[in-house]
Amino acid sequence: MLFSISLSERGKIKMLLTTAVAGNHTFPMRVIYDSVFFVWVGIILLNVITGLIVDTFTQIREEKKARNDSLANDCFVCGFMRNHYEDVAVGTEAPNFDRHVAEEHNLWTYLYYVAYLKKKDPCLDTGIESYVRSQLDSELLE
Repeated sequence: MLFSISLSERGKIKMLLTTAVAGNHTFPMRVIYDSVFFVWVGIILLNVITGLIVDTFTQIREEKKARNDSLANDCFVCGFMRNHYEDVAVGTEAPNFDRHVAEEHNLWTYLYYVAYLKKKDPCLDTGIESYVRSQLDSELLE
């Protein structure tokens, strides 16, 4: 009955609900209906939505932490990890991992080299430049 009446009123359930008056025979059912609606919409659905939002922000925060950890402890160019590099370079004159990343495998140097290759005429490439250009063109960046 609720479905057919609400359809005939263009989906407005307001037409079906009357003002609740204490002592009326529909008053207890109206109180139950309002209470169930409040519990369902006001508490359960809003808590589900809040939980989804919190989970999403937690996932984003964990991904950011993993990305920052990777940037701090992995050499992007050679793939060496900080703990392995420091185990191998045991001498005091050997550069530490931070110096290795900042000087020996500086990302900006590689970016400048790629930009240099983009601007340079391919007919004038040396052997290594043509190899790197072919790897960039085929997107094989291993």
